[in-house]
Amino acid sequence: NKYIGEEVANIEESKKVMSKLFEYGIPYFRVKDFINEIVANVPENFSIYDIKRTIYNNESMKELKIYFE
Repeated sequence: NKYIGEEVANIEESKKVMSKLFEYGIPYFRVKDFINEIVANVPENFSIYDIKRTIYNNESMKELKIYFE
């Protein structure tokens, strides 16, 4: 929890999202500003493709798109 931070709304879901993103080589410091928004926009049983779709549909996350290209 000390790495995710206190400002994260749903810590368990955030950990799941971060583990999926880590598999793609995306470090936490790149995602930390967007983690709450990603968690809010993925379904309950999400996959990396749901996370990717959320990132591609959000212009503010364009810096994360390079990891999926």
